[in-house]
Amino acid sequence: MPYTTAFVRESVRTPPPAWLLARDMTAPTAVTDRCTAPADTAILISPYLIHRDPRHWPNPDRFNASRWTLPHTKRHRYAYLPFGAGPRVCIGLHLAEVLLTLTAARITTHYQLAVSTPATAPTFNSVLLPSRLSLQLTRRAPG
Repeated sequence: MPYTTAFVRESVRTPPPAWLLARDMTAPTAVTDRCTAPADTAILISPYLIHRDPRHWPNPDRFNASRWTLPHTKRHRYAYLPFGAGPRVCIGLHLAEVLLTLTAARITTHYQLAVSTPATAPTFNSVLLPSRLSLQLTRRAPG
């Protein structure tokens, strides 16, 4: 299961379930050491872009589940936020990860997955959708 968990984590890194998050600043807030957002400012945060930052992710555009199986590398605590972060993190984060891992394990136990047509650039809607992705499932022989 460790590799399946790694696969799921990489799957929600590229692309994350929520590609854009919005926050309204109620007080002046330091965004970086050189930038403070004044109160009553709307801030947009893009996990999609953060998950592609080469400072935190070597070869960020490459799907590489093995990056999660290597000894833990030190990266910024907000470099991976597929379900948000901080006090507004998704309450179902751990349940979602467990369910995704178990579902992936169940599917791959019974089926062989093959990519018929690789995805192109995602379609940016309320969630990111793969464009032109085509998969083929073939039932594995029992036993």
